[in-house]
Amino acid sequence: CLSTRPILFSQLCRLAKALLLEENTVDNISPTTMVLFQSVLLPTLTLFPPNPALSADLWSVLSILSYATRYQIYNSWRGAGLERWGMDSKPLLQVQAEIKAGKDARYSLKRLSKDNIRDMGRQVSKVTHSNPLVVFTAILNQIESYDNMIE
Repeated sequence: CLSTRPILFSQLCRLAKALLLEENTVDNISPTTMVLFQSVLLPTLTLFPPNPALSADLWSVLSILSYATRYQIYNSWRGAGLERWGMDSKPLLQVQAEIKAGKDARYSLKRLSKDNIRDMGRQVSKVTHSNPLVVFTAILNQIESYDNMIE
């Protein structure tokens, strides 16, 4: 399983980056490369424990792509939904990882105050490395729910 081998994941990201630079077509990537991102690299990142190096490796590849292509890949990563709403369209391990990340993010956000913003921010950012969509959704929901979170 790729989710237990971070070195292999990093090498795949570097190979994908070399492939994209060699193709020199940022706007129009091949369907095989798109499947690599949608079905392998992004879902696997969700399964890793928080690891900033793996996120940086993946971002180095994604940053080459055009804005529209990148958001098309993000949309497929999101699938039918996040956490428990994605159970029908995603593998169970990915859903479990999203649920855990959402739970950890909500736990940290509940304890967020002006006094401990640095410590709680670190906890939230740690979870964000492997599940940015889940954490971003939790943060937006928190901001929408509480008017006093915005200064």
